[in-house]
Amino acid sequence: MGQIYVFNKLKWKPPIASKLLTTPELELNLYYPDENIAPMPGKQRTIFDTKFKGYFDAKFHATSTLRMKQIQDAVKWTEERIVQKQTVKEKQEVVDTSNKLLKQAFDSWQGEIQKICDDCVMKAYEDSVKAMKMKLVKAQIKSIAKIVLISLLILTAAGLAIAAAVASHGALAPLILGAIATGAGALWKAYKVYDTEWANSANKIKEIEADIKLLEAAIAKYKTAEKGYASKIDKAKAFVAGLQAPVSALDKHVGQLDKYIFEMQQNLKEQKAKLAAIQKDSQNNGEVTSAVKTCERAIDTATESLKKITECSTAAAEVKKAYTSQKIPDYGKLSKVVNFAQSNSGTFSQVGSALSTCMTSLKKLGVVIPT
Repeated sequence: MGQIYVFNKLKWKPPIASKLLTTPELELNLYYPDENIAPMPGKQRTIFDTKFKGYFDAKFHATSTLRMKQIQDAVKWTEERIVQKQTVKEKQEVVDTSNKLLKQAFDSWQGEIQKICDDCVMKAYEDSVKAMKMKLVKAQIKSIAKIVLISLLILTAAGLAIAAAVASHGALAPLILGAIATGAGALWKAYKVYDTEWANSANKIKEIEADIKLLEAAIAKYKTAEKGYASKIDKAKAFVAGLQAPVSALDKHVGQLDKYIFEMQQNLKEQKAKLAAIQKDSQNNGEVTSAVKTCERAIDTATESLKKITECSTAAAEVKKAYTSQKIPDYGKLSKVVNFAQSNSGTFSQVGSALSTCMTSLKKLGVVIPT
């Protein structure tokens, strides 16, 4: 498989003005696979090339202009504070660390541009197929980008040292604000997944409640007719036929609920980890720490409630086992779990309320939340 290059080992020095820091010279490599492009008929290839150029040039210019401004602002802010350091050694330490972070910022920018390139290739490809009135095969072009952009200004431990060294009067440095924004954006996206899973779970719990009512009715009907069956075989057939539908539905819906609950549990763990990162990136800022702790308490409460809801699986398994053994199932335990889940629905929405409060606190500090 060959490659189609947009930039091939292109030497470029970003237009960043700096008196104390060193702007790195970059080698730009940007390409996409030709596996599905090279075989195109001439007319389709012309359409593809035109569409790609239009999409990519506009997005590349807009994104790069914005990122260069962000980097320039961060450099200016940092240099203004480097001169405030008391000794030559202190100044040099901040300069050295800042240069490392500056290099990292541009590496991340290149990753972002690669992702933009991939998106534009896919869009241009689809446009060329539609223009030729051909059948579009989705996902025919495989993304070449292996870098998932987390943030333009990724803060490593070394990067955090810059802001810690140059921050004054308790203000948060632009680089720290960028790190918090990255973490907050990722946190909010994680919460939206959690929120969707809870909505799915709530709907599934309602279905399970309906299944229990159907099972209850089927059992009552069977018990009423039980004495009228002439033989044990007829009785067994009636038992299987009468209870099969509600038991099968119950087994299916509880299994689906299990999946949603598991994903919610994993997501809450992810949210908690992101909160810890936000607190760390804020240099333990008091307002951020307070907001984070509120969120963590809400997450812990939701986590404990989810543990109790997982008892649905055990209770449903007991119902199925009794049915398989042709014994009247006891659905009382399952009903209790379902009632608990419904009466504690507010617990799960509290996570969202707490996170919303946290986001408000971060915005007050100047953090721009990417949602």
